Amino acid sequence: MSASYALSYQITGPERAPLLVFLHGFLGDKCEWNAIASSLANEVRCMTVDLPGHGESQVPAGPWGFVETATAIVSAIDEADAASFSLLGYSMGGRIALYLASIYAMRIDKLILESASPGLRTQAEREARRAQDEELAQRLETHGLEPFLRDWYAQPLFASLHRTPGRVESLIARRAQGDPIQLALALRNLGTGNMPSLWSDWQNNHVPTHLIAGALDRKYTVLAGDMANQCSCARFDEVPGVGHNVHLEAPADYTQLVRGFISGR
Repeated sequence: MSASYALSYQITGPERAPLLVFLHGFLGDKCEWNAIASSLANEVRCMTVDLPGHGESQVPAGPWGFVETATAIVSAIDEADAASFSLLGYSMGGRIALYLASIYAMRIDKLILESASPGLRTQAEREARRAQDEELAQRLETHGLEPFLRDWYAQPLFASLHRTPGRVESLIARRAQGDPIQLALALRNLGTGNMPSLWSDWQNNHVPTHLIAGALDRKYTVLAGDMANQCSCARFDEVPGVGHNVHLEAPADYTQLVRGFISGR
C-alpha cells in the first residue's frame, strides 16, 4: 500500500469518547457492525473499517499484505485523532487485529478477538493453506461471487447460520454485491496461509484481551481456550448456542460482552 492509499471507514459516537475500531471478516464490510456500533454509540466512538478488497476499499497497486494493511488502518485512526484505541476483530479481522497488536501494542487499550487465532504454527501448514487459499481465489475469479458464496456458507463452520430461515440467503444477497477479483486478491494477501505465525508474540502479549467464540464452533473454542491458557492478559467467553459468527447470531449477548469488557466490568 502506498502512503496515499486510504481505507473507507465511518465513525459514530461522541467525539471525545474512547475509540473502538471494528475489523470485519472475509467477505464482510463495515456496515455489518452498524447495529452493534449503534448500541455502543453513547459510550464509545466507533470506527468501522472496510478492509482492502471489501466494501468501498479497493486493493492497492503493487505488493501488499498484513504490514501494509496494518499501516493503512493506523493511518485511518490517526485521521480520527486518537492517540490510543481499542480494537475488535472478527475472523480475518481478528487475525489483522492480532497483527496490529504485535507491532502497535503501546497504542492499543484493549483487544477483542472473535473467532480468531494467531495463525498456523509451522511453515508446512502455512504453505498448505496458501495452496488452499489460491484455489479458492481462482474459483472466485473464474466462477463469480454468488456460486462462491453458496459454497462458502455450506461449510460446516457456518452450519449454525442455517438454523434461522432466510439468514444465509439474506447474507448471500448482501455480500453478492462485492467484487470477486478484489476479494480474490484479499484472500491471497490476508488469508491464513499468508499470515505469519504470531504464537510467540501472543505469549508475550500485554494488551488486555477478550476472546469470544461460539460454543458450536468447536475449532475456535479450542483455539480460544488454548490462547487463554498461554496469555495471562486474556479472558475467554464461550457464547452458547451459536457458531463462528457470534456477532451475527447473538448480537445482544455479543454487545453485552463487548460493553462489559470495554467498561472494565
